[in-house]
Amino acid sequence: MPFFAGEQQFGARLLALLALMGAVAAVERWRRGAAATRWREYAFVLGVAAIGALAGAAIDACTSRLSPAYFIDWKGIEPGVGFERRAVQLGAKAGFGAGFFAAALLAFANTGRDGAPLLRSRALAGRAARVLLVALSSALLLAVAAPLLELPSPVARPPFCLDRAASHAWWIHLGAYAGAAIGLAVELWRLRRARRDASRANQREPLG
Repeated sequence: MPFFAGEQQFGARLLALLALMGAVAAVERWRRGAAATRWREYAFVLGVAAIGALAGAAIDACTSRLSPAYFIDWKGIEPGVGFERRAVQLGAKAGFGAGFFAAALLAFANTGRDGAPLLRSRALAGRAARVLLVALSSALLLAVAAPLLELPSPVARPPFCLDRAASHAWWIHLGAYAGAAIGLAVELWRLRRARRDASRANQREPLG
């Protein structure tokens, strides 16, 4: 994600984001008191983003050992001393950004026009966990199937031309991102359907 990209800018942008979220939550708390909900939403988003960072770091820790060339040639990571640390940092940043984006969409879909959440934080966290599970399962599936798969034509041609190990790493990363996208789409659809069903149930309630 562009906002979270960059070696030097990541820390400053993260601090700016945290400051903005803290200010918005504080203002809402001051205006609404105990009815404020922003802080819960922000805590959920940041918690999922942190877990995403751990998952991304773990994936890149494995794939950087599987194929250092993939990270050097494809990701632009400098080789030499500290290579593995830089690869893990890259994975953590990518995972944080992906987790933040997914959690923000889930939180938005969970909030009605009146600002009331459809699901409690624990239930929403369960949906985020399912997205992560699908992402990791998809990465594992493609890790096993990679030796049997051919690279898509654009990746198989120059300037990429990945070797076998780099191709294996590419499939694992593709599996993680594709699985996250599929899992997120399913959970967003389920939230939309649940909100629609709740709205219909409220409309059928007798008056008086």
